[in-house]
Amino acid sequence: MSTDSRSILDACYRETVARTITTVAQVRSFLERYTWEIGHEEIYRRCFELVRQMHWGLFRDLEREDHPELWRLIVTADRWHPDVGDLKRKINTSSLYCGFVDIHSYTAFCERNKLNYSMIEMLDSMIQREIREIARRNGCVSRRTGGDMIILVGAAAGAMINTVLGIIDYFSVRRTIRSNELSETRTGYQVAMPDLSVSAGIAGGLGYSSVIITQDGDLSGSIVNTAARLQSFAGLLAPDRSSLVVTGQVHSALRNGSEAHFSFFDYGRIHFKGNDVPVYEILYSEADFRKLEYQQEFTTLLDTIRKGLWRERLLPDVLNLADRVLETRHNDRSRFLDVIRELRDIRDLWASQDRLELLGEGLQHLADSIRAVNDFDPVVQRYLDQTADLFVRAGEEYRRRLTQAVRDRQDSIFTGKERRIMRLAERISTLRDRLLERGRRTLPESTRRKEWNATLDFHTKNLRFEIYSGKR
Repeated sequence: MSTDSRSILDACYRETVARTITTVAQVRSFLERYTWEIGHEEIYRRCFELVRQMHWGLFRDLEREDHPELWRLIVTADRWHPDVGDLKRKINTSSLYCGFVDIHSYTAFCERNKLNYSMIEMLDSMIQREIREIARRNGCVSRRTGGDMIILVGAAAGAMINTVLGIIDYFSVRRTIRSNELSETRTGYQVAMPDLSVSAGIAGGLGYSSVIITQDGDLSGSIVNTAARLQSFAGLLAPDRSSLVVTGQVHSALRNGSEAHFSFFDYGRIHFKGNDVPVYEILYSEADFRKLEYQQEFTTLLDTIRKGLWRERLLPDVLNLADRVLETRHNDRSRFLDVIRELRDIRDLWASQDRLELLGEGLQHLADSIRAVNDFDPVVQRYLDQTADLFVRAGEEYRRRLTQAVRDRQDSIFTGKERRIMRLAERISTLRDRLLERGRRTLPESTRRKEWNATLDFHTKNLRFEIYSGKR
């Protein structure tokens, strides 16, 4: 490179670092001040590399050779240099996918190894370099957005899935995914690390047509928000193991592809902030495939809810699903005899149609018992909790309605003597309530204050106020 060319390069670098130049188009305009020479070709490419590293953000590793489909989607290539270009700012496509990956126990790992910096440095290298390489091999780009969060972008659903499954496999001590399609990613670093599970969510495809790329190279749009919420949902599904969930659009794209080393569990439409999203969990291990054994019962419950069959089918379908989950996820049913007995008792109570007001209380007790069962499906648990809440409220209203029905029909239900006793009992009950209320008001203030403080002490013995941020 001639002295003049070096001076031009230095000047171009200075303006790029000063953010006067932020695009390749501006680099070309800068070079047009000078007579174009052979050496300017190298200046042009070097300045593009600097612009890409400084201003492409999430896409700074994007290269035409490694990411041909993604490059075509989001880069306006130079007419004479197709491997040089500028990021598009608004993209209208159904071929873009976004994912978030959260590394579980990252903070705990760093805390455990705070005196062993080499282990923390090793994990940092894995996240910064190896994960980026896994993404590159699948034609995707990645960027670490926090200590334990990674964002992924790709141009194909299968490539995104393989990237996440590659990350899951990479952070596992033993290989968890049997597939020749996934890249071999294990290194000496990985062998020295403990198991680290991840939760991930992927959105994109049809329905996410408009995406904005900001001046800093970040992605903006509903696709990003949905992927982030899916990742949180994946963390709820499996707080202690790796999990991956995708939208219905991603599921459709995968069903049309050739990927066969995983299966799907249909969770139906899950309500996230602002909208309902069809959600599928990707099942990739032999243990996860057993989940499919209660897919039919789950789908039946979803269909019952969709059709509003609250009276006829809700309770039996919820109980059938809970029973099937216990049978599928836990081979030794003898460990849950009490839970199974509770299920049977509620079924019997429902079948008899007697004392229906007790169903809510029974369901709440069953839900609490199942909550203590390790690895019970948390979404099924939530449906069980919601059904219990519904039947508790219904039971209270049912008692009130039955009581009123008795009052309305007491002439045909009770004898004359019984009716007189009823009226007397109601008058006595009303009088008792009035006397107690007057007595409470006339107690000395010191006594009322003492009892109030004792009540607070009792209920706050193990109370801890906290603001929940959505992640433990």
